[in-house]
Amino acid sequence: MIDFLYMAFVFFISMNAFVFLGLHSAFWLMAYAYAMLRIAALFPAYVTVLSRNWVFLLYPALCLLSVLWSDVPTQTLRFSLQLMFSVMIAVLIGMRFTLDQIFIALTAVLFITVLSSLANFGGAFTPAYDHRNNFKGIFLSKNVLGHRTVLFTVTCVFGVFLISGLRLGLRLALLAALGVNVFLISISGSATAVGLSGILAVGGILIWVMLGWRGGWTVVFALATLPLALALFLSLGFSISPLSGLLELLGRDTTLTGRTVLWDFAIRHLDENPLLGFGANGFWTHPAFQNQIIALQSQYGEGVGGFHNLILELLIMLGPLGLIAHTLAMSTTLYRSMQRTRRRGDVLAAWALTLTLGMYMMAMFGAQLFQQHAIPWILVVVFGVSLSFRNPPRRHRSPRPQGFSAA
Repeated sequence: MIDFLYMAFVFFISMNAFVFLGLHSAFWLMAYAYAMLRIAALFPAYVTVLSRNWVFLLYPALCLLSVLWSDVPTQTLRFSLQLMFSVMIAVLIGMRFTLDQIFIALTAVLFITVLSSLANFGGAFTPAYDHRNNFKGIFLSKNVLGHRTVLFTVTCVFGVFLISGLRLGLRLALLAALGVNVFLISISGSATAVGLSGILAVGGILIWVMLGWRGGWTVVFALATLPLALALFLSLGFSISPLSGLLELLGRDTTLTGRTVLWDFAIRHLDENPLLGFGANGFWTHPAFQNQIIALQSQYGEGVGGFHNLILELLIMLGPLGLIAHTLAMSTTLYRSMQRTRRRGDVLAAWALTLTLGMYMMAMFGAQLFQQHAIPWILVVVFGVSLSFRNPPRRHRSPRPQGFSAA
C-alpha cells in the first residue's frame, strides 16, 4: 500500500501542479529518499530489472556524458542527474506494479488535478489565467494544462467505454469527469489540446479495434482515408485549405503561436554543433544566447524555454546520438504495448500505447518529453518496464525479474 501511495505521489509531483506553492523541490527530495530506500531493499531484483531495460538508460547516460563538452557543465550535470533519478524511480514503479494498478493511480491523480483546476476557475488557489488571459488552472501554463487534459481524455474514454470490470459508479464518475475535462479544454486556449483530445479519443478506440480484431484493419483504413480524401477534394477542387481553416477556427495563425519561429531559431543553430550538440540543457542556459532568448520571451512569453519540438530539442542538446537514444526508448515502450495488445487482447496495453503515442505527438508541439521530473518521460519508462513482464501477477507482493519478455 505504501508503494502504491508512493507511485501516486510521484505521478502527482511530476504533473507540475501547484508548483506555485514552492514545495516541489522538497517533494522531489522526499521521492529520491524513498526510492533509494526501496532500491536498497530490493537491490538484486532491481539490478536485474534495470539490466533487462537498459534501453531506458541510454538517453540519461548520454546526457550525463555531455558534461564533457557542455559550455555550462554545472547546468548539464544538474539536468542529467535529475533525469537519471527520474528513470530510476520510474523503473522502480514499473517493476512493482501492473498496468491496472498504474491505471488506477494515474486516473486518481488526473482526477484530482482536473477538479482542482475547475475549482481554481475563479482563482481560489492562485491566479488562474496567464498574462495573455489564457486559463491555466493550477498549472504553470495553458500548455501544461492542455497536456494533462489530453491524458485524462484518453484515460476517461478507456475507462468509460473499453475497460471491462469497472463498477458502474466509477464509469459514471469518469463520464462526469470527462465532461469537466472537455470544458477545461475549451477554455484553456491550447489548440494542441483541442485537436489531440479528439484525435486520441477516437484513435484509442481504433487502436483497440485495429489490434484486437483482425478485420479491424480494413475498417480503420477506410475511416482514415475518408478525411484525407475530403481534404484533397477541398484543396484541389475548391482551393480550400483545411489546415488554415482549422487554425482560424482555433484562433491561431500560421506560426502556430510562435512555434515555427522557435523551430527556425533552432535550425539556425543546428550547424554550430551538429555532431554532439550543446549538451543537456546546454543551449537554453548558455550565456551566448541569452539576448536572443530574452527577445523571444518578450514577444511570446516567459514560457519560451524550449523549442516546442522534441526532435529539434534532442538534436540541439545531443546531436543525432541523442535522437537515436531517445527514439530507442520510445520505440521499446510502443513495441511492448503493441505486442501485449495484439497477442493478449490487453485493453490496458492499448491504453498505454495510446497515451505514449499521444505524448509523442504532443512533444512535436511541446517541451516536456525530454525533460527530467516530467510525467511524459516517467510514464514512458513506467509503461515500458511494467510491460516487460511476460506474466505479471495481479498484485506485485515481491519483484519477479524472471518473467520478462524478449522485447
